[in-house]
Amino acid sequence: MLEKEGFAVSTDAVGVFGRPLLLKEVWGPAMEQSGFLGLEVLAWHHVNISKLAEQYPVVGIHGKIRASFKGFDLYKLASGPLLDFMITDTASLIEKYGTSTPYMLFHQREAGFSKNIIQQTKPIQTLFVENSPHLGSLEEAIKLISDFREAGINTGLMFDLYHYLAGISDLKEIYSSNFPELWDLLMQKLQNTFTEIDQQDTETPIGIHIPVGTRREDSLPVDQITEDMWKQLGGAIHQRPYTLVVIENQQAGIGTVMLTPFRIESQRSRNMEIFKKLLENNVIINS
Repeated sequence: MLEKEGFAVSTDAVGVFGRPLLLKEVWGPAMEQSGFLGLEVLAWHHVNISKLAEQYPVVGIHGKIRASFKGFDLYKLASGPLLDFMITDTASLIEKYGTSTPYMLFHQREAGFSKNIIQQTKPIQTLFVENSPHLGSLEEAIKLISDFREAGINTGLMFDLYHYLAGISDLKEIYSSNFPELWDLLMQKLQNTFTEIDQQDTETPIGIHIPVGTRREDSLPVDQITEDMWKQLGGAIHQRPYTLVVIENQQAGIGTVMLTPFRIESQRSRNMEIFKKLLENNVIINS
């Protein structure tokens, strides 16, 4: 899918109802880098993707999630289906943007649920299946990818780092002193996944979601990631050419709903600190 090394940023940084054009306010210097490929746009019903593409390059569209959660959390059980309801349906996304957008992305549960719809509604330039935050999802995603590729759809894996950790542990453990041990398991799984996919087909696209936001329920504990850890991640990602890196940036509190003016400066400052680390440790490579 990619002809050069590069990265994208997700529109999640401005929240569900935030204005995507404000991404320039919180990611400006990053979006001016030569390696910036474009936006990964969350396909909320109220977002005019075609109009947004007139302002910024759109490299991918993030479709439905079909969320599932551990335990009986009333808030999550209610918010998951609500958020999914607010995302444009899979068939409509493919029909409208499948041939014009470099990639479409669906979580593993949605890709499995809508497998027939996706196969019948093609063509798609590239389909990414993202692992969901439950145990075994990565393996299920790889199996789906194989099925889609056999059906003639150029399909790859979007490996979400936090989702994998959420599947093998929980929020409390991820944000604890045990994190370095979990990171080692994550790096080992990432390496093994690259090897497994290449053994099947070296042409299979691979992307990496790196969630660095402040919303703990879907973000890495950035403050616990050392320089050596970032270097380890960069080495793992770029052992394979043309791996797409997507920076996610979900915000806590009101930031989940929308980016407000009084948060722009603090979010931009934090983003630039993180982006500098990603560049310095070759997690992101400017081409």
